[in-house]
Amino acid sequence: MDKPFTYQERINQQRAGFSRSYNRLADFLLDSYLQAALMTAHELAQALDLDPATVVRFSQSLGYRGYPELQHELRDRVRLQFLPRSQPPDFTSTFDQTSQALSLTRANLSLASLDELVEKLASAPHIWLACDPAGQWLTGRLALQLIAAGFPACSPAVDSLSLAACLTTAKTGDLLLAIDLLGESPHMERALALARQAGLTVVLVAGSASLPSALHADIPLIIYGADEPATRLACAAAIIQTVKLVLRQHFPERMDAAPERLAELVARIEGLD
Repeated sequence: MDKPFTYQERINQQRAGFSRSYNRLADFLLDSYLQAALMTAHELAQALDLDPATVVRFSQSLGYRGYPELQHELRDRVRLQFLPRSQPPDFTSTFDQTSQALSLTRANLSLASLDELVEKLASAPHIWLACDPAGQWLTGRLALQLIAAGFPACSPAVDSLSLAACLTTAKTGDLLLAIDLLGESPHMERALALARQAGLTVVLVAGSASLPSALHADIPLIIYGADEPATRLACAAAIIQTVKLVLRQHFPERMDAAPERLAELVARIEGLD
């Protein structure tokens, strides 16, 4: 007998067709399942300023008979997460939390989304990159490898001025790949919304499903179960590395030659060659 889908998997499968109210419920269940496990349908609706009937219909749309059945699954998840341990917590708990977040993120990473991303990267007239300060190093390294591999990419934009410069130059059909780990950049959401309005394909590595910027992504690559900035950064690094691996599968010669090409150019620039 096949293993039944979890509520996270059901949400991800149906997310594209959700209404604004359903998206608010989905974000809350994904990011705040501990609180949701302790709430009745009425309390959940009140917390999100929704009608209780919306909570029931949302649960049924995911394949549950009602909210109590969905809540039962939430409570099972909480019980498994907080079972008493035989030994007191120690420094290894940090590694355990990061490992759990990596596992959740990997489980929810869509292969179809990665294939679509590679297809868009290959066909985009220009590839723009943007990030919050926390993701700057990752985005910068990715930009270097894309450029060295012959993709029409540019250095990442971080502040409002550099984002505006990208949007001024970008054209319909271009691709914008962004990283928003913390949701603390006041410019990111508006920049992604404007990019989408201009006809760009928006790919976003988001530190959480509930970040406002995630609503503007054509291809969202979401990090799950990571509350700490360092854990989100580790998960983002894993996602970017996975993107590189998929690119290497599709374009092995171009991607394998990129590091050598970069090293050669650095040596020439520094006068070592």
